[in-house]
Amino acid sequence: MNRRILTVLLALAPGWLTAQDAGNTLLPDIDPQDIEIRGDFQARFPGIARQPILGFSPRPRVYRISPDRIPFLESAEQVVASLPMSDIDRPEGPAFHPTAFPTRHRTQAWGGFGNYVSPEGGLRMEIPAGAKTRWLVASDYASSEGSRTLIQPASYRFWNSEIAWLRRVSDRSRIKISADGRWDFNALNSTESAPAVFHRNDHSLWTADLTIEGITRRTALTATEWGLTGGTGGMELTPTAPGATATTDTETRAGAWLRHSWALAKPGHLLDLGLDSRLGFTWHQGTEAAYGVQTFAMAYRARMGADLTARVGVKTAYAWDADGNGIHVMPDLEAVFTPANGFRLSAGLSGEVRNPGSAALSIGNRFYAVQEHPLTERAYLLRGLMQYAFRTGIRFEAGLELGFHDQLGYYTRTAASPLHHTRAYSGATTVRIHGAASVDIVPERFTAFATGVVGQYELESGATLPYSEELRVGGGFSARPIGDLLIKAWGDVIANRASDGWLGAPAESAALVGAELNYRFTNRFGLYLRGTNLLNVEYAAWGAYPAPPIQAIGGFTLTF
Repeated sequence: MNRRILTVLLALAPGWLTAQDAGNTLLPDIDPQDIEIRGDFQARFPGIARQPILGFSPRPRVYRISPDRIPFLESAEQVVASLPMSDIDRPEGPAFHPTAFPTRHRTQAWGGFGNYVSPEGGLRMEIPAGAKTRWLVASDYASSEGSRTLIQPASYRFWNSEIAWLRRVSDRSRIKISADGRWDFNALNSTESAPAVFHRNDHSLWTADLTIEGITRRTALTATEWGLTGGTGGMELTPTAPGATATTDTETRAGAWLRHSWALAKPGHLLDLGLDSRLGFTWHQGTEAAYGVQTFAMAYRARMGADLTARVGVKTAYAWDADGNGIHVMPDLEAVFTPANGFRLSAGLSGEVRNPGSAALSIGNRFYAVQEHPLTERAYLLRGLMQYAFRTGIRFEAGLELGFHDQLGYYTRTAASPLHHTRAYSGATTVRIHGAASVDIVPERFTAFATGVVGQYELESGATLPYSEELRVGGGFSARPIGDLLIKAWGDVIANRASDGWLGAPAESAALVGAELNYRFTNRFGLYLRGTNLLNVEYAAWGAYPAPPIQAIGGFTLTF
């Protein structure tokens, strides 16, 4: 029986093999020749893909993150391509901060009295007149008499006041109108006929000025500034010697300026244009003269990387005075390098043309007797400055200035009037090295500072510039040891101060020390005590007029 079944199966085998060749099988075709020739083989199972087994979902051997949870990462080109055109335009400048007035309004007043009949007083007021308007009032008075004298007592009285109206037109615009006046009186010693015969001269000065100015800011770097100013003043010298006549000088001055800056297409690049006009008329001993300086400036500012900015410009000035007129073309160059936060290096070369006028010269030196019309001063200045501010509250700076003066004005005396100063002019070369440092040893409790200047000032004749200082070193501190007690002290050491060679020449060196105590009993009332020249040094800031000896002044302060 078994032999019969085996015989039937062997007879049907060729038919099954023929069915497989017809393509009815689900297995892939394997061609041995492919393996022999190419050495590789990939099996395909199309039947499995077309006919999945229902209910069977095997876990993949390799863990894969769902595509829905993979973040979309763009390349730099894709980011730029997806931005609208408005987002890749030229960026705006630094953020603009609108002008704001202080929110606290106070009035401060003080008054004091000391030896040598030295009353002093002052007032500071800020009066709000609405959300956008302020009034500012300031006044100071100081006087002294009966200190060191040559033959007769000498004295002075200084008084100056200012009132200003400030209006914030908008968040970007502000306007200011101010008026100020000054009156100085000095009783001076003088000689008329011989050095041994002294007389007293009375020298008085008064000035009055009105200024209107405004500013409009578009960004923190671009703005428009403008202003108008005008004023008048008079100087009078009245000698007490028999037969001497008084001299009177008057001056009228005016000025206007306009400065505008544009932001260029390239970020960090700006163009500055400025126009400044100053003129005046002086009357001296029946003669009249006019002076003025008209300056046009143009500069290009550029940011060259994150740490370096540069300014390249030129200034053209047309000046005239009693000696003539002329056109001067001067450079205006500056580079600023900030390699680290708080560290700043700058260097520049610029030219200056100016005429201060008779009133400014009289304010700068109260022993100045106008005997000529003021002339124009011209100079080229090369400057370098290094500044650093530490996070610990230490600030330091050091600088160098080289000056090449075509015409420099300075105070001096002549044989005709040895106890009064006149104005002389000469070419000069100046070198000045200066430095300063301050430190907050204990914030809001103890602060100290120090300064130093080394200079050399030489006229074109080879002489040293009168009253120039070759060395000045100073320093001081401010301490609040307890409560509302404030202690201040300061001092200066001056060495090798040049003399003008006449009677009463300044001392070659001096050490000037001062101190002040201020104690507030309440939020509104306090007392102060101040001492000057505590070492009682013989010293004269200007020839023939020694500074007062040790002096003490005490008074009160009011704040409300």
